[in-house]
Amino acid sequence: MKRLLLTVLILIQGFAAAQGISSQDLTLQLGDFQSKAQLTYPSKPTGLLPAVLLIHGSTPMDMNATVQSNGQTVSSIFKQLSDGLSQRGFAVLRYNKRYVTGAGQADVARYYGLRLQDFLADARVALRALQTNPRIDPTKNFVYGWSEGSPIAAQLTLENPNIKGLIVQGGVVYSYAQTFQQQFSRVGIPYLSQFAKNGLINIEGVVKALTGDGGLLAVSQAFYLLDQTSTPSKPKLNAFMDKNKDGLVDLELEAKPVVNEWMRDASNSFLGIYASELALPGLIQLAPKLETPTLILQGENDANISAEGARDLDKALKNIHTLKLYPNLGHSLGEASSLIDDRFRPMNPQPIQDMADWLEAQTK
Repeated sequence: MKRLLLTVLILIQGFAAAQGISSQDLTLQLGDFQSKAQLTYPSKPTGLLPAVLLIHGSTPMDMNATVQSNGQTVSSIFKQLSDGLSQRGFAVLRYNKRYVTGAGQADVARYYGLRLQDFLADARVALRALQTNPRIDPTKNFVYGWSEGSPIAAQLTLENPNIKGLIVQGGVVYSYAQTFQQQFSRVGIPYLSQFAKNGLINIEGVVKALTGDGGLLAVSQAFYLLDQTSTPSKPKLNAFMDKNKDGLVDLELEAKPVVNEWMRDASNSFLGIYASELALPGLIQLAPKLETPTLILQGENDANISAEGARDLDKALKNIHTLKLYPNLGHSLGEASSLIDDRFRPMNPQPIQDMADWLEAQTK
């Protein structure tokens, strides 16, 4: 499977080169950090180009939005988008997040001291660089946000009425607290139940879940059940969940209430960046203010964000907007047979085509 994914990425890159795509390397000053960026565009443009700014999801992501597993590249969907959209006549700007120097390379300590407002400030810098580039038509700029980047993209759009359109993929519709609570209920419990008996899981089951056959989000949910004093050689059940010290955690009656309480105010957990007083509003809160045409892209098997959320956003928006739902695609809009199987695989060609079609319609 890894060899197949690598072959697909190489073919995509080779195809892009054959289609006459050029690029310009840039440097963005993001706070105290000089970030590498790249503008991709058709080699033979006819006049000034419409352009798209790509804004990342969570974690220290490079400009390609590279996802790695066991040191191997699983996907690089921003590279796919840049190549695919440039083939259709659009310029695309992507950049390393602040303190990220490449795929899997970042000053982690400094990165995790950042807040969502910092990422919004960085997106403002990137948008300014795009709008002032001599190749770009400043009246035909679009902003795309993936996951955590979706509220940032929406906020940027509200601040800049001249933006032509907004695209959100796997958008954070509700509050971050609700989003994390849903993740544990929708994905965590069904995945962990595979390693439990009658809904009760012991430490051996938790350890197996940590290396089990699940996607990125599914496997990560097992960490909630580990105590903070755990070590790789001596794993322990979370003491807040195993209150009666019987060596078992009831996933519904013990684990779920604790996770829900942790996420009620993320400042009380290791997810302090998403605390209510720090986080940006979810898309459902911003929906009444959005007037810019909007495209919503959502995988039905997205483990991180529910398709129900995308449908709720579709109902809440009053502007001109389009909802595209994709069966059997996950958070990266790559193939995913289930929520548990969402592994951030390379993006399916259909969403790229749909995005290009929508962009073309907005620029006519």
